[in-house]
Amino acid sequence: MKALIIVLIVLAGCGKEELVLQTEVPQCIQDLLDEKENQRILKVLTQVVDGDQHYWLNTDSRFVDGIEVIVSSTCDTLCTIGGFRVAPKCAEEYDDSAWTEIYRKPK
Repeated sequence: MKALIIVLIVLAGCGKEELVLQTEVPQCIQDLLDEKENQRILKVLTQVVDGDQHYWLNTDSRFVDGIEVIVSSTCDTLCTIGGFRVAPKCAEEYDDSAWTEIYRKPK
């Protein structure tokens, strides 16, 4: 019986690889940073949510009622935050203390 329990515990842990936080800026985001009209992006922050890495294109606009975007590694919009409105449901997925900065606009 003990052997069966041990086997079940081992099998339950198999195949669950923990996602390693990537600290390189994905190419589609780098392309955005290189475009002149996107010079307002001050920082790119990232965190893992449900096994996927999300990227916050931080412009500090949300502090003056502007909107900021959280995207996937392929630049699909996942959430918009900020602005003079009720926080969207998608914002609840994020832990403000878990963001890691991976890019800062040079001064």
